[in-house]
Amino acid sequence: MERNSTCDLSVVLTAFDEGDEVRSTIDSIRHSSKNSPEIHLVDDGSTDGCCSGFAEQDVDVIKHSSRVGVAASRIEAIERTRGAVVAIMDAHQRLELGCLDQCAEVALKHRAIVSPDIRGFDETMTLHGAYFTFDSQRQVFSAQWKKLTPHSSVASISSLKAPLYLIPREVYPKVKWSGSLRGWGGSEASISLKAFFAGVKLLHVCGPLALHKFKKKFHYSVDWPEVWRNHAIVARICFEPRTWFEYWLPEVFESRLSETAMADIESDEVLEDHREFQKIKVRPDRHFWTRLIFSDVPAAVR
Repeated sequence: MERNSTCDLSVVLTAFDEGDEVRSTIDSIRHSSKNSPEIHLVDDGSTDGCCSGFAEQDVDVIKHSSRVGVAASRIEAIERTRGAVVAIMDAHQRLELGCLDQCAEVALKHRAIVSPDIRGFDETMTLHGAYFTFDSQRQVFSAQWKKLTPHSSVASISSLKAPLYLIPREVYPKVKWSGSLRGWGGSEASISLKAFFAGVKLLHVCGPLALHKFKKKFHYSVDWPEVWRNHAIVARICFEPRTWFEYWLPEVFESRLSETAMADIESDEVLEDHREFQKIKVRPDRHFWTRLIFSDVPAAVR
């Protein structure tokens, strides 16, 4: 497949049994941008043929024999991108004209991760980015949509909640996913938490719009032990050992993790991810509570 010699923008899509949504999403990408972005499509074990035929349409298709999840799929695809900015999308989205181009410009200007306005296919409310939270009931990192229109066309946010978002290539190494994440859960939380600790800006651009087909239920199995495993891996990588062993492990995750999950969390891969991330952190762990979720610092880590 021939490609242009240069490319300012790359788009990464992941798909699992998305039917005709994949084609509609790719058409939307091409019609919305003037910059002819390169498109990388990960067929994450689909059984419905939703990703068939795109290799002949100047789309880089990566095919998995079985589903591994969005984080691992995105890692693999990003390694093949060449753009100065990488746009992360789901395979069931539509883009307003100029959405990618406007967000990419802001991302490069501010060296920031950028998200546009988001709206559901059948909804009227526009969502303006998100703020980071910790779901104390489910015991996972989470986020809540911001529904009030911001006063500025470009505003700071504290979390990603769902695609679309754009990451400058020079920023990606600081916030990249761990290859140990599997299935569903923890993908956006991982980038948001890493961005906070590494001092990477998260910005929302008010105006350009991405439509998202929010689904009432998953069309694949979601296993809560797998979700807790993913979130525990995120915590193990992002926090200092004392915070992990004196708070996150005993107070939050230990009772929810299997022996296999515990072995995964203490694997060489995760520990290496932890060591590398600790080198680039610019915020102490206590700021997670005092400046991100605005809560009391647990006694165990004061």
